Amino acid sequence: MQDKIPKVIHYCWFSGEEVPVFLQECINTWKEVMPEYQLRLWDANSFDFNTVTFVKEAFEAKKWAFVADYIRLYALYTEGGIYLDSDVRVFKPFDEFLKYNFFTSHEIHPGNFTKEEKNKLSKEGLPFNREEYIYGLNVQAAIMGGAKGNPYLKECLEFYDDKHFLGKDGKPLSNDYIIGPYISKKAEKYGYKYNDQEQHLENDMIILKPEIFVGNSVFLTQETYAIHLCNGSWKEKTKYEKLQYYVRNNYPNLYPIINFGNKAVRKLKRVFN
Repeated sequence: MQDKIPKVIHYCWFSGEEVPVFLQECINTWKEVMPEYQLRLWDANSFDFNTVTFVKEAFEAKKWAFVADYIRLYALYTEGGIYLDSDVRVFKPFDEFLKYNFFTSHEIHPGNFTKEEKNKLSKEGLPFNREEYIYGLNVQAAIMGGAKGNPYLKECLEFYDDKHFLGKDGKPLSNDYIIGPYISKKAEKYGYKYNDQEQHLENDMIILKPEIFVGNSVFLTQETYAIHLCNGSWKEKTKYEKLQYYVRNNYPNLYPIINFGNKAVRKLKRVFN
């Protein structure tokens, strides 16, 4: 069967600064595991931000992750290929998934997929209220592939047509424009259900188990092809989190020490609470 998705990896970098060591190490795994894949960088010179209000405002606010949310969909729709966030580490080549019109995994964050969210769903995994968004179990957006001209990707892009990122005061309206719930809502039209099983959707699209393209490290197994390490550039941070972020990106060999201490503190807090 002829591949529908070309061997091109799209990724974004908008700040103009040098790519941090940690992210460069992630990108190096793409080259090592899939050396025949072309890398396509989207930066400030690759897209006219003025053509989309949401993107223009997110760029002006230097909220690069929200700029990338649109660009990833645009890149796949207009050119086809694979999109990877720059903090994705690859373990196995993606060749076997190129036969589909679209592929990714479910992304599950148990802390966000609360009882309240589960109660929004029927036993079949469909929202009782089709207008309501589901959080904590969604279509993965950090690792995905799509064929050029895929109508699903077009519909995802259209979500942003009437959206503003900044209010009249020039401040972000919300930091909650996380892409997962929105592209999941669009996927419902093609048969997507909110469960963790492999799903073959209409239009020859596939959503794989959360262990395949991992968005939460608790699902990491020997089956895993790639993992999103969730660098969290888009999040507001405490001083300690800023320190963690700096060390991880510039001195990745030291980061496990700090991260171990952070996990120990969280565990102690749970014990005493």
